[in-house]
Amino acid sequence: GAEIDRQLGEVEARKQAKTLRRNMEFLQMWQRLLNVEDMNPRELLENAMRRFQGYFSVDRCMYLQFADDKLPKVLYNNTDVEVSTKLVEEIRKSLRMNIYGFAVSKMSNEYSDYSGLLDCFGGGKVCSMVVIPYLVGSRLDTVFLTYVEMRESWFSMVNHYMLDEEDRAFFEVLFREANLALKRIESNHKIREMNRLLYQSAITDQLTGVRNRTGLYRFVNEITTGSREDFRGRMAIMFIDLDNFKPYNDKLGHEAGDVVLKGMSRIFEQALGSWGIVARYGGDEFILLIRTDERSILLDIAEEIYAQIDKANGFETELRAQLGEIPEEYRNMQIGCSIGIATTLHNDASLDVQELINEADKVLYEVKNEAKGTYRFLE
Repeated sequence: GAEIDRQLGEVEARKQAKTLRRNMEFLQMWQRLLNVEDMNPRELLENAMRRFQGYFSVDRCMYLQFADDKLPKVLYNNTDVEVSTKLVEEIRKSLRMNIYGFAVSKMSNEYSDYSGLLDCFGGGKVCSMVVIPYLVGSRLDTVFLTYVEMRESWFSMVNHYMLDEEDRAFFEVLFREANLALKRIESNHKIREMNRLLYQSAITDQLTGVRNRTGLYRFVNEITTGSREDFRGRMAIMFIDLDNFKPYNDKLGHEAGDVVLKGMSRIFEQALGSWGIVARYGGDEFILLIRTDERSILLDIAEEIYAQIDKANGFETELRAQLGEIPEEYRNMQIGCSIGIATTLHNDASLDVQELINEADKVLYEVKNEAKGTYRFLE
């Protein structure tokens, strides 16, 4: 009898060692799976849950993230059970009985103690269940829940279906890793988003929303380094100066000037469409950087700008909305603009963009001195 017991003990020990070794291999795979920086959290969890359910032969999983008194955010759920106030109450109630979580099965004496929660998932359909909470201080942060459903021959293969305390302890390790991975991804996302907003702020004119001078030259640098493929080869610059802008600022105040600057920026963006970018170069000067030197397209853009300015009627509607009643003597002020256009067609194709800007500025100067309110190409 003693020899048989010894042999059975050895078999059991080898079995436990094998299980432990396999679990450690799974843990290493799980850590590699979660140690991904750029994957979408939902995609990461879908992938992880597929591996988890396949390895442990569980049927259903639910992973919830709690915040304040609202319904928790569903990180993962393949239970077909909707996350409701009643379910949340039953989860909290069951955790009050065991704050560190629990494993319960048909074979355990405590099965009926958790009947409220088990009923949410079909009651008698659940053969065994593990629930694991994760706390931040005393606040419930996340809950992982998984269960195995009843089989027709459940008793003959009882060990396959009975999740127990050992499973709970190992699952706790796995999903602590998952929690850390999700928080790391969320933190990295916030940092990237903050950096993006800071970068966007650095290159954007805060009043008009178009690029500022820094933003223009960042874009120019991208063209120069070849990272803007759509701007390779031919291009054009429209250097624009607003006409009659000063009276808006001097007579109606800076608020009126702001309305005009924003309105003109919108016109430039709409006229340009997808052909390039608009930048506020400074004060009431703007630059349109355009990815073609085809004269017919440039003519269309320029003509559209003037058509839209005429249609805007001095932005009278917008000014009234901003300032209220406008004194009669200031009602017929007309904003306009002069445009100097330089293209690679008239220069060496390898000419740098700054030279093109300088050429367009010279043409604009001629327009302002000779015939304001129109456009001219570099001849």
